[in-house]
Amino acid sequence: MLDKLSRGLTAIALFSLAAFAAGCGSNASVPYALPAGPGADVHSTVAQSVPDACNTTVNDPLNRAGGSDALPACATFTGGFTYGPNNAPSGSSVALLSTTKKPGGVPTEPGTPLLFVQGELKSKAGYITFKASKVKSDVHSTKLLSSKTYTLYAFAYGFEIYHTNLGSPTNGTLKFASPFDGRQLPTYVKVTVEIAQN
Repeated sequence: MLDKLSRGLTAIALFSLAAFAAGCGSNASVPYALPAGPGADVHSTVAQSVPDACNTTVNDPLNRAGGSDALPACATFTGGFTYGPNNAPSGSSVALLSTTKKPGGVPTEPGTPLLFVQGELKSKAGYITFKASKVKSDVHSTKLLSSKTYTLYAFAYGFEIYHTNLGSPTNGTLKFASPFDGRQLPTYVKVTVEIAQN
């Protein structure tokens, strides 16, 4: 119990420092590191998922050279998050779950939420550090309208830890820099990503 409280307080302190350094309310990407839990790109395009996988967890191996993890398809949303070279030990993986319902503990942000993706790195390492990916991440859906703009938010421990403006889609596709770029991420900590229409 004390260990969880300590990790939560550390996350708040780190988030506060990152927000102060980046300027509160900024649309810029904010680098972050979170406390650990218990424990050259290889794709030119992002793999697609099998339709109708809402609320289903998919485990994908993590490639040290970089790669992409397909989002479990949900309510017309498909796509994937790319990631660059990293220091993940052999046997590391990422668990992803897509849903249209806001998971518990996720705060309400401006805009209309369309998709939530929960991710959890699983590894014998406490943290995994990612270099930049040369391939952009993407999300596709008929619900992504070219007349609207969108924002990606990321949350952990009930706090926003990152957000970036995604702009407007082209033919129902948003392309954006990998949320993993330049980040040191803890293992066995659930991070929720939200795609919201502004």
